[in-house]
Amino acid sequence: MRKIGTSLQKIADYLNEHNFHRIVKSTGEKLRIDIQELSDIFKDSFYYGLLVQAKQQVDLRDIYDFEPVVSEEDYNIVQSLSYRRMKPSKPHKLAFYPLRLMVLCSSCGSSMRVGPSTSHTGRKFLYYRCDNKVCSRQKKSIRAKIIFDFIYDFLADGLNLTQADYKRYYEGINGIMGEKREKVQMELNSKRGALKAVKREIDDISLALLKHVDNKGSTIYKSGENKLRTLESKRVEIEADIAKIESQLTDPEKDKLTLEQFLNLSKNAVLLAKSDIPEVKDQICRYLFLNLTVDNDKVASYRLKPPFHEMLKSRHQLPSRGGEN
Repeated sequence: MRKIGTSLQKIADYLNEHNFHRIVKSTGEKLRIDIQELSDIFKDSFYYGLLVQAKQQVDLRDIYDFEPVVSEEDYNIVQSLSYRRMKPSKPHKLAFYPLRLMVLCSSCGSSMRVGPSTSHTGRKFLYYRCDNKVCSRQKKSIRAKIIFDFIYDFLADGLNLTQADYKRYYEGINGIMGEKREKVQMELNSKRGALKAVKREIDDISLALLKHVDNKGSTIYKSGENKLRTLESKRVEIEADIAKIESQLTDPEKDKLTLEQFLNLSKNAVLLAKSDIPEVKDQICRYLFLNLTVDNDKVASYRLKPPFHEMLKSRHQLPSRGGEN
């Protein structure tokens, strides 16, 4: 389905309608398939034979009688679909809103879209809205203020973390970063696959244009030139993405907090969360929370980010679903 261009949302809807789901091992809970999970599955190079581990990659086709689920060529084509959208001719800066993709709908489990809405008085307020057309949720949106008030209350007394907690954090984060490194490597494989597919398409179109080089004014030639320009733009974009991802792999300490940062986070978490700068507000929340699930008028449950979910067990005000994804 994905190879022929079917959207991730349509594939997710199809799987959920046919009762496909993921089971959380620790609880037995059945979770709906969402777009992010599908995206991760399609990026996994294991399905054509390249196994990604924390410190190495193993091509199973070279050492085992491995039968891939898909060919490497099909995998590369699927990765290139992420770049099918045309970019605007003039770059523009998107507005930054905090907790993007972190707020989930309690009715359907989908990520809620964040954006401002104008009230009847003309004032603008930030809302999180569920746009899932088949969701049974009564009130489609909820004020961001409700979510942040919950976060402020959660952090109100400080985190009260100690140097001993930092040692636990540092040891725990090493394991987490190993898992993250695997995901980054998988993402890198995905981008490299997309780049191979784009380069091949560039080569194919370039060779086809050679047959019409004596008639550059023809519709076929002009159409081919336009496609080449689009593909070259896509190639540059993918190569830039690859460079960014490769820099993450060469700096494994990047996401670790120092002791000073850790204790500052513990002491000033609520002040940072209340910052007027959206990026600061967002960063502090992402250090601590994986996601927050909301019903019609409140935060119904949440997930803390490991290893903080272990350190802050006593702080739980609402049902917490642990630190698992």
